[in-house]
Amino acid sequence: MATPSNQNSWRGGSSVPPTAPQATPAAAPPTAPVEENPNLLSTIRLDRMQELNWVVQPTDVIWIIISRRERKKKVKSRMPVILRNLMPDSTFDPRDEWAKEKASVLEEEETAKGAAAEQAKVLETKGKKGKKEKEKKVSKKDEIIAKNEATQRSKEIASDWEKLDNVDKSTSKGGSVTEIIKVKPQTPIGELRKLLMILSYAIKAEDLPAGFDVFWAIEANKLFIESEATYREKKDEKKEDKKDDKKSKKDKKDKKDKKEDKKETKSAPLTPPEQLIHDFRKDIKKVRDLRKKNSMVEFQLTKMHDRLPPLSRYNRKFKLDAWQCRVLGLIDEDKSVIVCAPTSSGKTVISTYVAVSVAEDCPENAEVGGVLFVVPSEPLVWQVAAMFEKMMPGQVALCTDIMTYRPETSFSQSSIVVGTPNALESALLKVRGLVGSEKKRGQDFSQLQGGCNFRYAVFDECHSMDGEEGGALQRIMRMIECPFLALSATIGNAEPLREFWTSVRSSHKDCIPYLVTAKDEVRSPEVHLEKHEGRFINLQRLVFNPNKAMVKKYEKQFVKVDEAGRMFDLIPLHPCSALDIETLRKKSFDNLNISFTPRDSFALWGALAKHMKDKKAIAHLEPSTFFSQFGDPASHQITLAQAKEYESAMKAKLEEIVKSADAESGIDAVLKEFAVDQSKIEDSSTNLFNFAMTCRDQQLFPCLCFQLDTFKCLEMFKDLLGTLETRQRTEFPSYYIELEEKAAAEEKAAAAALKAEESAKKGKKDEDTGGPGDLDSRVKSFIDTAAPHPKYVLSPPNARISSIEFDDILAEMKKDKEPLQPNHPLARGLRRGIGIYIDDINMSVYRRVVQRLSQQVHSIHTPRSMTNVCL
Repeated sequence: MATPSNQNSWRGGSSVPPTAPQATPAAAPPTAPVEENPNLLSTIRLDRMQELNWVVQPTDVIWIIISRRERKKKVKSRMPVILRNLMPDSTFDPRDEWAKEKASVLEEEETAKGAAAEQAKVLETKGKKGKKEKEKKVSKKDEIIAKNEATQRSKEIASDWEKLDNVDKSTSKGGSVTEIIKVKPQTPIGELRKLLMILSYAIKAEDLPAGFDVFWAIEANKLFIESEATYREKKDEKKEDKKDDKKSKKDKKDKKDKKEDKKETKSAPLTPPEQLIHDFRKDIKKVRDLRKKNSMVEFQLTKMHDRLPPLSRYNRKFKLDAWQCRVLGLIDEDKSVIVCAPTSSGKTVISTYVAVSVAEDCPENAEVGGVLFVVPSEPLVWQVAAMFEKMMPGQVALCTDIMTYRPETSFSQSSIVVGTPNALESALLKVRGLVGSEKKRGQDFSQLQGGCNFRYAVFDECHSMDGEEGGALQRIMRMIECPFLALSATIGNAEPLREFWTSVRSSHKDCIPYLVTAKDEVRSPEVHLEKHEGRFINLQRLVFNPNKAMVKKYEKQFVKVDEAGRMFDLIPLHPCSALDIETLRKKSFDNLNISFTPRDSFALWGALAKHMKDKKAIAHLEPSTFFSQFGDPASHQITLAQAKEYESAMKAKLEEIVKSADAESGIDAVLKEFAVDQSKIEDSSTNLFNFAMTCRDQQLFPCLCFQLDTFKCLEMFKDLLGTLETRQRTEFPSYYIELEEKAAAEEKAAAAALKAEESAKKGKKDEDTGGPGDLDSRVKSFIDTAAPHPKYVLSPPNARISSIEFDDILAEMKKDKEPLQPNHPLARGLRRGIGIYIDDINMSVYRRVVQRLSQQVHSIHTPRSMTNVCL
């Protein structure tokens, strides 16, 4: 199928139908020149769209050398590389935490038994004289082991010190604190020094949230606690010695003795951890003084709500909740479970445990597969498959409407199969022979092993049973005869669903006694239901309002990019702005499903304290008073769980006050405190450029923009990209010319340096160049002449796509039979930090690139259609 010749044309999608073929091609009418938009909006036009599907497996051709004269061509799938590129930076393996949890329970039981036995032994031997046990001599073997361990520890400490010294030099020359964070020390003292370095950096940068956050991690460090205690003791002893010196009026002999004692005191040096505390004593003192000056409860709720543990970057202590332990216990017993819990409550931990634990125990070439993982959308298929591929390499298969992949090493059903309902139903029930028989040569890895034999099934977002692919999902539920885990955040009828699923399980052959073979065990059809209501919310709602002063100032002027972010303000939006007294009287907060951030809870307290007449009734909700139950308000680090308790207490009090008629006027004033003037809110015609600049200036990227209408989503992308390009041409008209000149100058300088070097080798002296240049003068600096102006790129400087990476992306798309020209709008958008993800643009490789960049370090501003699920 031919592609449009227009450079600004769009690829993919079937939203615009192709025109009927003409008998005789007619000359196209001349197009009118495009006039410059006075508002500097986009001039990009949408041309014909075409339907493109990924029907070819991404492959690489390699040559296998058999002998000197013979070699063999082999086609190898590139899917492992694609999944590797989509892998997250880090993964969490819940198997370790669950093992620790079970071990701790056993340890507690054994400790209790041991304590009882010891007490009984003491009672038996009471009154008897016990013989003193002789101290055992240390054997030669133990001495050698201890010596080797000490040597190894010294090497590790030296390695940590070298890494941290190198990072310290780079940060002192203008480097970022992220360089220190990336260092992974091997020793406790290395970890302590790393935390102290981050503290020092935060204090110098006056970043109080980061400083307080890391200092709480330092205070929780065991080595710091022990070393600071001994350091203070030595410091106090030194002060006492100085006082004694001043008061002493003894003879010379006594003074000499005192000097000798002083020498003895000085001869005892500080230990390495104590020396660290001494070196960073000023930073430690300063951060403690700052904590005293600030109201720490208010500061944490309003300015550190995104850092409260377990969200803290430096003080993350993961612990399984009681409900998670119950579900994991049922999974270990091969039970079926439905989990109804809100988003961000920890359901992924459970589903990950099921997949990796069952896959680990799945034998190779087994007739029964491992885990079937059903997700509602294609983006989730890629995300989940990439995560499991990192944890279980070479054991993950995936299945979407566009393509199917099975690992080349798997000659039976894969250990983990991830897919959407329709695609899985078609792939597993497809009429076929053995895998590979449909191809003349070799194995066919573009299809799954047929059959529905799995050990466990996971149904993510199971509430989608009444959705577009709900029919396929229900049929898969009946076909897969094994225990399952069903997850959802929005099940309104959880109990009827459990009963329905129990009836389905009752019809499965593994639950019918006379159909189960003697070697297998009959499973119970009972389906367990686990409900969990707790949820941590740290996403602050904001309203985008114009800044009247700035709008008036630049009413008739061109707004430069440096000022564009100040034209609008992002104002916090409180959930109570959507409530009134009647609504609160009819429904509770639980029924309304309204959650507060810690900042919202504090704002509600401020409004209650301002407008409520009965101060005693709400005195216990004063933040410092409420959080004093958890520790000293001046130094205690609030957790998200504690903030959730405060939120619940605030909601309960508000509901209680609403029910009393006397407080109606006060509650009305409280709710009006959060009311939003609708006339001040910008409508749908708001310039997306100003919004993007505001988010960039306030460091709110990465950002996901959702739009229900596919065509409007395309318009959003077109307007934002076009406005960035048009404004750049207006503000910096000679930018690309200057880049070309710089590149030419670099080329000329490099040629001159090379000529001078050749002249020097021949023994000649070039007067123009002044002799042979050094190495730096001969190395040509690369100038990217196609790079957009940095001020008109949305990604931060440390996350922009380089020219090499950009070329690699284009090469990848070309290799996968979906070439994209560098001047195509989609490609130009990537360079400016913008991507689009909608089904109507049927470019699988491009969507995969956008997904990869959005979940990695790049801050991609990604408008998407709500027809797809957010990654």
